[in-house]
Amino acid sequence: MLKAREAGVLTSVGEAGACATEGSTYSFGGGLPKIGGRTRSERREMVRLLVAFAVVVVLVGLFLVLRPDPRAAGSRERTFEVFVEDGGMVPRELRVGEGDRVTLEVGADEPVELHIHGHGVELDAGPGGGAVVAFKAGLTGRFGIENHRSGREVGTLVVGPR
Repeated sequence: MLKAREAGVLTSVGEAGACATEGSTYSFGGGLPKIGGRTRSERREMVRLLVAFAVVVVLVGLFLVLRPDPRAAGSRERTFEVFVEDGGMVPRELRVGEGDRVTLEVGADEPVELHIHGHGVELDAGPGGGAVVAFKAGLTGRFGIENHRSGREVGTLVVGPR
């Protein structure tokens, strides 16, 4: 056992680090006993951090799996009645949003073969009967609607971003 003098009081320090002063025992260990190299409070804190991390991982995973597709959420069914006469289309311009499902009901004063550039849509219409075509507006931008019989652009499809 080692004897030391602290603040004018003679104390005894044993091998375990305990100090006896006037019959009282003090511990220099700082609190809880260490188990497995860590104190209980360190282990509790570690468990709290691991649980918090697991919760964050689960929430992020759920968000990625369950979030709505922003393009699908805003898509609409759009139907247009158009008529091709005197080399032009009425209405001249069709405006839709990206992802919209577009239906064209086409009539014409003479036989036409229409092609909507960028969307691979083709249809034939004429005075004897109209045509109906449906497609998804998957690309954004301005796309010419061309009459392949005359080689002229008769209208425009404008697809705006969502």
